[in-house]
Amino acid sequence: PITIITTTPAPIPCPIAAQFRCTGTNICIDQDKICDFTADCPDASDE
Repeated sequence: PITIITTTPAPIPCPIAAQFRCTGTNICIDQDKICDFTADCPDASDE
């Protein structure tokens, strides 16, 4: 039997520790933009 293992690479950390990484991307935004009623991430994961 052949076993196939699929792994997902770890996300690259944001350059500034106080930033939020948009889900599924390498886009980082400032934490003060989270839940500010404006979608800053392409998928609106910051809202």
